[in-house]
Amino acid sequence: VGSTWIYEFLHQHHEISMHWSKPLDTQRAQGLNPAAADNWFELVKEEIVDAGVKPENAYGMDES
Repeated sequence: VGSTWIYEFLHQHHEISMHWSKPLDTQRAQGLNPAAADNWFELVKEEIVDAGVKPENAYGMDES
């Protein structure tokens, strides 16, 4: 891999672009801790079980 490989890669893949990173806000940073993540997954699991959602009807999504 050469020193300009990233520029060549981006030139060939126009759907990808570079952006400057931003610092995490406090709420997002607090949500990254393992205990909060475990609690969130447990809550989601309970909701799925209570609602009787079948695995084939579970979808992933994000904010976009």
